[in-house]
Amino acid sequence: MWRVLHLFVDPEADGIAGSWQALEAALRRQGVISHFAVTPDWQIRLGGLEAPCTLLPKSRSWNVRMYRDWLRVVRQTSPDLVQVWGPRGLSWALASRAWHRQLPHLLVDDSGLAARGWYRRLLRVADAVVVASESQKRAYVAAAARGTAIVVIPPTIPPSEPPEDPDIADVRRRAKLPEASRLIVTAGPLEPGFGMREAVWIFDILKYTDPSLWFVVVGDGSLRRWLEDFARSLGREDVRVRFVGWQTDIMAWLRAAEMVWLPGHRGGLGLLRAAAALGVPVVARQRDDLAESLPHSEMVRFIPAGDKHRWAKVSRELLSRLRPWREFERAEDHLGAAFAADELMQRWVQLYERLGRGGLSRRGSPLT
Repeated sequence: MWRVLHLFVDPEADGIAGSWQALEAALRRQGVISHFAVTPDWQIRLGGLEAPCTLLPKSRSWNVRMYRDWLRVVRQTSPDLVQVWGPRGLSWALASRAWHRQLPHLLVDDSGLAARGWYRRLLRVADAVVVASESQKRAYVAAAARGTAIVVIPPTIPPSEPPEDPDIADVRRRAKLPEASRLIVTAGPLEPGFGMREAVWIFDILKYTDPSLWFVVVGDGSLRRWLEDFARSLGREDVRVRFVGWQTDIMAWLRAAEMVWLPGHRGGLGLLRAAAALGVPVVARQRDDLAESLPHSEMVRFIPAGDKHRWAKVSRELLSRLRPWREFERAEDHLGAAFAADELMQRWVQLYERLGRGGLSRRGSPLT
């Protein structure tokens, strides 16, 4: 039985598709005990967790108290390892590693930020790094300290069987949308690199083709107010963009969507898998990690960066040609054995076991 302390302080860490809850629940069945240490914004994003959770100060307020509180959590929980979600949590991990030198630390990241700049130096505190794809792994091979393991484990999506009659009306009501509205949904941190500005711009091109279309942005972040102003300035008298903040029931929003957009150059891999599992058409930015996870198909289209008009054109074609998502064959079966839930859980458990034995530590032999 392993005790894992999960640290959530990075506001830009992705995972809107519910991978945290799905992972915790699945690992619990494998005998892994999880404790969460989170900042206030992450408390909202995680929703109702069954695992114990400790609230930390906001990560943007750098002071001695935040590190003191974090070290107190580590001492009280006595974990077998610390799992840091997102590279901005590495400075916290530096403090806990300094006081608990034998405690293994694991970084989970799909942004690539830790592979460059200041984060590259902080990366030394991690015994292992978990990334979501082989293409992301390549970015870390040269950056990580010698002996640090780079392990590929795709996001875990929550198990979800679409109901026979999904309550789309409830989603529309919560977003304050007209009854006959058709939704295009995107989700993630409203931070640089996630493509939210481009998505708002593209929708302003597309919306004139169908007056029933609305663009729903699930998520929050430092750019939210600016993005809302930008949407109003583009839309003028016809603003059909809704910012609904973080939602713990993201699968309900995906079920209500006619289409999902992934315009950023980082993040979104979990959202791609969740949309595919539900059979919702996806238009995404051309990226190696996304294409590796789900190939181009009738339901998944990849668009080169910066080509807003092509993005709008492809979206219009999909909306006009494809049948409603309820009639699609679910794509989950086509994700392959590498994405099977049982297989992913075994990868996590094996990783914890190796870390606990020192097999991944720089003091031992790295996992190849």
